[in-house]
Amino acid sequence: MFEGSHPISSAVTVDGVDHQPNTASPNKKLAKAMAATVALQALGEVPADGPGLYTGPVFTAASTGPLFST
Repeated sequence: MFEGSHPISSAVTVDGVDHQPNTASPNKKLAKAMAATVALQALGEVPADGPGLYTGPVFTAASTGPLFST
């Protein structure tokens, strides 16, 4: 699961309080994102349950829309 030699963990400090996810990440970028999400959840900016943060683009079929109409 982990690409490197060991799992990576990260923490975010907000107003002197450390926020750290319960699980480690396979890479540094994801570890930082997970720590930031935990901090935002603790601040009430992101729901702890539910859809959470935007995770990437949502693609639709390329055969729809005005460019492909016949």
